[in-house]
Formats: sequence, C-alpha cells, structure tokens
Amino acid sequence: MAEVVVVLPEGVRGDERGFYIVNEVNEKVMEIHKADPKPGVHVELGKRREGFEAHQLWYVDDKLIIRSKLNHFAMEVRDTKDKVHMKPFTGDARQQWIIKENRIVNKMFCDECLAFNKRPIRRDDDVIIAVPYEGKEHQHWKIEFV
Repeated sequence: MAEVVVVLPEGVRGDERGFYIVNEVNEKVMEIHKADPKPGVHVELGKRREGFEAHQLWYVDDKLIIRSKLNHFAMEVRDTKDKVHMKPFTGDARQQWIIKENRIVNKMFCDECLAFNKRPIRRDDDVIIAVPYEGKEHQHWKIEFV
C-alpha cells in the first residue's frame, strides 16, 4: 500500500480550524446538499456563501479524516462512481477521505479520489463522486482555511 501524505498548515491537527474544499476548475466549494444535517444527504459543489456556513466547512479529525462542521459526519461512498453521502463516522474504510496534495483520496483505497461529476443528469447537478485518479482538473482541490 502506498504511503499517504497529508499536507496541512504547520501546527494544525484535529478540529482546530475549518476550511473550504475548493475545486480547481470552477472555484466552487464542496458542500452538503441544502445544508441538510440528516444522514444520507449527498455532497455537491456550490457557490461560496458570504458567511462561514457550516454545510460548506470541513475539518480533519485526530486521524486526519475529513469531517463536516455541520454535523461532524464523514463522507461515505459505497463504490467507485457512486455519489458521496454524509454518514455518522464509524471508521469504515469507505469513510476515510483524507487530503493528499491537491486531491481528496481514500486512505485505504489510495487510487480512488473525489471529483465532481462532469456528466450530470441535470445542468445544475454538480454532485461529488468517487473515481479512479487520472490527473484530471475536476479531480483537483484547494484547501482554504478560514
């Protein structure tokens, strides 16, 4: 298994600071659909809100897993090309999404990354999915701390 490198600002560990996850293609941020805190809600891209909205803010826990500021849930994907959904954190391998350079990768399945769906069903359907990493722009993210 390849070594995973998590790049965070010096001294930042756990829930010290929230951050936006910004797509490099369109500058939209990763957010929880309609700010719904219930389990099973999907993750999508949206325009950054003026205030620091919890459904658009993320943090890393003490295991460096990305979690939501809205409800402390983790992102979960059952299989490649599936939508990302928010679920209470159980430690399952399919919830272990981490920051690796300019990608969001699964800690256990290192060749899998998060991307926005370039072939949406509707024009405004910017859902986040898990895909094999191919070096494409829609698979690259910036972390912007608040």
